[in-house]
Amino acid sequence: MLSIATVNVNGVRAAARKGMGEWLAAAKPDILCLQEVRAPSEELAKLASADGALGDDWHIVDQEASAKGRAGVAVLSRIPFTEIRMDIGPEEFDSAGRWLEADFETKAGKLTVVSTYVHSGEAGTPKQVEKYKFLEAMEQRMAELIAGGRLAAVVGDLNVGHT
Repeated sequence: MLSIATVNVNGVRAAARKGMGEWLAAAKPDILCLQEVRAPSEELAKLASADGALGDDWHIVDQEASAKGRAGVAVLSRIPFTEIRMDIGPEEFDSAGRWLEADFETKAGKLTVVSTYVHSGEAGTPKQVEKYKFLEAMEQRMAELIAGGRLAAVVGDLNVGHT
């Protein structure tokens, strides 16, 4: 059985200092999705190395945020990726650090795992308009995944409520 864990780490360095490595050793997920990584790729790779705070030699793919110290998503895995994708939706908005797809071959077939971080919005502001654009792009991409008949898990910090 394949296990997937997802964590909004609110800064991977802080999570490592607070015992995330011990939690990972106990939980032993096959695939780990992170949101709000807030660190450069090199720093994440160092933390996720065999002698790093997150332990093990993970296969890592991440998308840093375009704004330093903000957002950022990652997928760490004990099994290799077969393909990755990082962009969704229209080019006029910045999705950097907010959407990452990783494909894996599993016994059940090809699996796409998405780690996403949907930014918060404030009603009546440009931030909310951008959030709605991002959610529309997500909806379209998820429909494509369903139409393609593949297995998919979309996980992350969605920052949405029912009203």
